[in-house]
Amino acid sequence: MSARTRVAAVCIAAALLPACGGGDVPSMTDDAVSKLDAQVTAVRYAVQARDPDAAAGALDTLRASVEQLRRSGDLTGKRASQILAAAGSVQSQLVSITTTTTTTTTTLPPAPPTKPGRGDDEGDDGREKGGKGPH
Repeated sequence: MSARTRVAAVCIAAALLPACGGGDVPSMTDDAVSKLDAQVTAVRYAVQARDPDAAAGALDTLRASVEQLRRSGDLTGKRASQILAAAGSVQSQLVSITTTTTTTTTTLPPAPPTKPGRGDDEGDDGREKGGKGPH
């Protein structure tokens, strides 16, 4: 795993895990913590695998779960907002994680030489064939 991928995985965990639990007042149920923890893990693994499609899909699943848990009362609105903001931050970091720079150089072979006097309108001396030269 590259250093860039390790840093991204740490950033994802740092952004999402604190938003999923902790604090003085319970902001989510134990079931919500378990569900969201598993989904954060799925995001982290997708990033570590450098799979942007899987990471984006895992983030979509996480967002949908947050909304469902908020509606059901298993997650406070404040905590839901924090988790969704962290997911947005991770989404924006996916671009830098998956972007690679590649330089491609193409070298063309030299053009074949043309034979003087064949296929052109000028003779070997630069004058037009059959004429007296430029007018």
